[in-house]
Amino acid sequence: MPKLLVFDDEWLYNSRTLRDISTTYKLRGKYMTNVKSATTVASKSAKLLTALKAGEQLTAKQIAARFGIGNPTATVSDLRLRGGFAIYANPKQNAKGQTVTRYRLGTPTKAVVAAGYRALAAAKQS
Repeated sequence: MPKLLVFDDEWLYNSRTLRDISTTYKLRGKYMTNVKSATTVASKSAKLLTALKAGEQLTAKQIAARFGIGNPTATVSDLRLRGGFAIYANPKQNAKGQTVTRYRLGTPTKAVVAAGYRALAAAKQS
């Protein structure tokens, strides 16, 4: 009977013990490759990024339900800061009068890019 293992927020089925998992799976950044069958398992943040690249606009509640991400706001922030993606938060009011924020992937303006270059230059000088 296969043992259920958890690795990189994804469920994997493997008949080996936990210490033998490194011989079967190899970590590549946010992806994990099965050495024997060459299948790749994407992380939750990679799946979210794929959806945003496809043009979807998602709320935090939709992100949590669809991808199983416990803290969608932190994941979006991580994609912005570490990944360098221009993910915009667009607050809108729904029919009940509540403000709902939808996240979408966009293109940064020239002013944002220029501010980034200025910040990099200031960090090099200090």
